[in-house]
Amino acid sequence: MPSCEMCGKEFPSLRRAVIEGTTMSVCGNCVKFGVEQAGPKVEVTGRSQTTQALERRAVRGKPRDIYDQMQEELVEDYGERVKQARQRAGLSIEDLGKAINERVSNLANIEKGTYHPPDALVAKLEKALDVKLKEKPEAPSGIGGRPVGNAGAKELTLGDLIKKQLEKK
Repeated sequence: MPSCEMCGKEFPSLRRAVIEGTTMSVCGNCVKFGVEQAGPKVEVTGRSQTTQALERRAVRGKPRDIYDQMQEELVEDYGERVKQARQRAGLSIEDLGKAINERVSNLANIEKGTYHPPDALVAKLEKALDVKLKEKPEAPSGIGGRPVGNAGAKELTLGDLIKKQLEKK
């Protein structure tokens, strides 16, 4: 239901009026503050521009957790995971290279952890060896309103750090 741009109350229909040089969608009570536009009553059935702007502002003002938006990243121990999965499958590096059409030297360097594989190769390895090599990163404790240490502990502030420094002196 649209709301009056003057008083903010919601009404099933509004009228157009020129108030202080601005054309506004107002209710019957607020029309008296300006000059109603000539012609038949103009009924506004949609939301006013003011209401739409306020709704957009409310969406923009919501805090966002950047860790929720992060993509999956390659795990730190990807080389060890690939090696263990290959051995569980009973494959040699050469057999795995033939199966996924990849160089043996690249696979050996991946297992050593010296070669950071591209996303396409990671997908091939995950599918061929049935292993998970990418995970979504977790937010470190103490960031994003999460307490440090004990779950019931309060967050550490700059004031707390200053007090600790002064206590040490």
